[in-house]
This record gives sequence, structure tokens and C-alpha cells, in this order.
Amino acid sequence: REKRNAMLKACEQEFAGVPGVSWLHPSGGMYVWMRLPVHVHTGFDSEVFRQATQVEKVMYVPGELSYPFDWPARPKCEMRLSFGVQSVEGIQEGIRRLARAVKTVMKVNG
Repeated sequence: REKRNAMLKACEQEFAGVPGVSWLHPSGGMYVWMRLPVHVHTGFDSEVFRQATQVEKVMYVPGELSYPFDWPARPKCEMRLSFGVQSVEGIQEGIRRLARAVKTVMKVNG
């Protein structure tokens, strides 16, 4: 619960003012699901993934991988963010880096 709450708080702080970004508040599990605007893709070949992993050195799981491959409506703008392994400090830093990557791709200041 402490790590989940740390991730949710970090998302609120780091993604405040970023249009079209939302996330679910899970009651259990080890993941927070984040959704970007539908035109901002998050897959392995996306600009967000490249910016996050190569520039900001932070990793997420593209949400589309968690849907059946034959499902025609697999969202391509979601991310699965894990808080299970990282420390609270690591979660805060990871969300800070992820927010920088998303803001860079979306060309959002702040």
C-alpha cells in the first residue's frame, strides 16, 4: 500500500497539467495503469518508449501487451507501471523520469 500510494502521489505531482493523461487507482495488485491521449503510442517502437528507455533510463510495460493479440481494440496508448520491486524513492524517481519522457514527446512544458 505504501508503494502504491507513493506511485499515485508521484503521478499526481509529475503529471499535473499534462493534458489527456490519466491513471487508475488500484485497490490491489502491483501495478498502476496509465493512459495517454490516444494519438500518443506507448509500444516498443514508439517515441515515448524510446525517450523513456534510452534517454531517461526508465522502463514500463506497453499496455497493449496485456491484451489478447487477436483483440482488435487493443489500446496503444497505455502503460503498466510496476511498484512492486522499487523502493519509495525509486518509484518517485522513476515517475519523475517517465513524466519527463512523456512531456518531451507531447511537447508539454513543465
